[in-house]
Amino acid sequence: MVAILAHAMVTALGCDSADACAAARAGLTRAALVDGVKVSAAADGRPEPVAVHAVPVLTKGFEGEARLQRMVDHALQEMKTLLTRTGLPLERIGFYFAVPDPAREYKALDLITADTVRQEKAEIAQALAEQPFDGASAQRMLARAAAAAEWPGQLRLVRAMAAGQAASLACMAAAKQDLEAGHQDLVIVAAVDSLLSPTTLNWLHQCHRLKTTAMPIGLMPGEACVMLAMARGGPAAQGYVLGSALGIEPLSLWSGATSVGMGLGGVMSQVAQSAQWQDEQAQAWVISDHNGEVYRANEWGHALVRLQGEWPAASDPVVWYPAISFGDTGSVGPLIGACMALRAFERGHAPAGRAMVLASSEGEARAALVLAAAQH
Repeated sequence: MVAILAHAMVTALGCDSADACAAARAGLTRAALVDGVKVSAAADGRPEPVAVHAVPVLTKGFEGEARLQRMVDHALQEMKTLLTRTGLPLERIGFYFAVPDPAREYKALDLITADTVRQEKAEIAQALAEQPFDGASAQRMLARAAAAAEWPGQLRLVRAMAAGQAASLACMAAAKQDLEAGHQDLVIVAAVDSLLSPTTLNWLHQCHRLKTTAMPIGLMPGEACVMLAMARGGPAAQGYVLGSALGIEPLSLWSGATSVGMGLGGVMSQVAQSAQWQDEQAQAWVISDHNGEVYRANEWGHALVRLQGEWPAASDPVVWYPAISFGDTGSVGPLIGACMALRAFERGHAPAGRAMVLASSEGEARAALVLAAAQH
């Protein structure tokens, strides 16, 4: 059985997992107006500032890959400290890394109503389509972070993904498969993302996705980095990965269509038995990366309706939304949800013994993961 041995978090609520999860449980947030960025969102057309969930102090003054690097450096240093305490050898570890899609801001063209903007982005998008993601940014960030942390051995990048929110759970699924097959003994699954650059904020606004006074049903951007160490068993497991599923949503947000929950409902159905949802008395506990957008609300509602006939527990689930506390953190959101579940298991306030963590990318990718509490 694949165990999670340690986790490290860098979020808007701090760089300590215990404090951040406790703050989220207490309903605290650290949303603030971003410096130097305004959008024309008010009803009268006047510019207004944008509220975001930024990592305090650590990322201030940095942009682009350097901003991500700051979070990765801190998280890896914390992970080194945590794994050293377990006594496990750190000389050879496989690394699975979910990073932002470098072409993200040139997608979702069907959502952009301004013809000039859409045409300009379409030309760039065509050029970027000829340069497929190669994981170079993930390799650079990992190498720099390992050097900064003075990692005592080899941190080998096994897989890098840039498929949006579902990428982190896809990395966990791949790591789980490799561990069970004996290809790896100890792995780190990581994700880093930030939606706070001026260009990203403007892109979200152009796509009518950014939460403003004139768009109260949009998302609030955030940023974070999370790492989880996984192994086959191991000392003092924090929880276990029982099941995972990956799927495709044909009516994605990028297409401008309305989802009827086919992809999300499909992956939930695949792992529902691992969550023990077949028992009519079972309490379904779901941690969703739903971010407040209408598209995501439609998807979530339809997915639940699809499941209720097959799985009785889906009729009245307990649902946690990490984005309320941390903002939309892109590919990191599902791993934040996993960490919240692990802390809930440890602190004894988990509503059930198993948690289903969900991920819906803006593109087609969908993923679900089931975690179980460790028996100490």
